[in-house]
Amino acid sequence: MTDQMDSVLTLFQDPAFRLWYMLGGAVLLALPMVLLARWYHREILKSPGGRELMKRQNRNPVRRGNVVAASSQLNTGIGLMKSISRGRFGDHARATQNKAYWVVGLWVAANVIYFGLLIWADEVARSSLAP
Repeated sequence: MTDQMDSVLTLFQDPAFRLWYMLGGAVLLALPMVLLARWYHREILKSPGGRELMKRQNRNPVRRGNVVAASSQLNTGIGLMKSISRGRFGDHARATQNKAYWVVGLWVAANVIYFGLLIWADEVARSSLAP
């Protein structure tokens, strides 16, 4: 086990590997959320309840730079999430929302592991340099 850990630490000391690892991390941060957003919007529109949900959401467009509007939009979003969970927009919308929650949870776990490995390697390298 120690040999494997040493080889991982050696990899992270290589600047080229770190660059590619960080680029992979950027992809891990962005790509799944872009794909999830596209899937969610395509999927939610397949049911009448989902179409009603999107109409309600579109009545509250995003206004950047306005803190009061952002607070109102956050409250609207939370209200819509609760309505979806209660089944107000139908079973299909609730199932789609639950799948999205699972994907986001797995995405967070993947990011914690991915970047945790980088943090671990940095801390081990830093502690080995200390007197």
